Amino acid sequence: MKIARSLLIAAACYHVAESVVVQRDVGNRQSSMQDLASSDQFYAGVFRTQEAELMKVQEIARSFEAPETAQLLPALEMLRGLYQDGKERISELNAKEEDSKKAFTEKEAAHEKKLASMKEKLETKKISNEFYESEVKDENRIWTYWSKVRERQHRQYLSALRLQHATMKKVHNMIELYEKALSSKGSTSDLKEDLQKVMATMHGGAPGHLVLMQDELKGIQCCSAELDALHAAVQAALQTPL
Repeated sequence: MKIARSLLIAAACYHVAESVVVQRDVGNRQSSMQDLASSDQFYAGVFRTQEAELMKVQEIARSFEAPETAQLLPALEMLRGLYQDGKERISELNAKEEDSKKAFTEKEAAHEKKLASMKEKLETKKISNEFYESEVKDENRIWTYWSKVRERQHRQYLSALRLQHATMKKVHNMIELYEKALSSKGSTSDLKEDLQKVMATMHGGAPGHLVLMQDELKGIQCCSAELDALHAAVQAALQTPL
């Protein structure tokens, strides 16, 4: 009778412990999903804004076909505004990355503390080997998921930062050209040629240029590499499984 009662108590304790583990696993998974959703939403907004900026740069480049002071001044102000917005966005991206790194570091410390605590309980005979192995397995599974969330966040950050720097470099070069045009330094044909060189620069400062066979396509294709890279970054972020 006592043996049966002991077995029932042991079984009940096991089921309670199992329930706690499952609930904790679900809670951690929900927390990581919420963190991931928040990160995805942030970077989706960044990518949409970057796309709008690149489209604006294309539009401004087209206006250089017939450079007149009345057209160049507002275009120059828009370029300066885009450049300033880019600087602020880089600050936002860096701040977001720092927050993500800090949160991940805290989770890593908690993970290691949890493993150490379970190891101590095993060594002091407070838990069985089976329970210890089950707990470690669950904890490592949760940690693996968090690690993948962090990897995805960092990948999104690098993509957004790389695109932002590439766009700002292009905008900076355009600002110099527009200022040169307004100061009447250089002929119209020379300025157009300089603009075409700026617009033909490959994404990320890579060597070489886009092959632009028709003059009328030079303005339209000025940011095609950046836009392609942006769309690829968005698709990769959305399709990467965890």
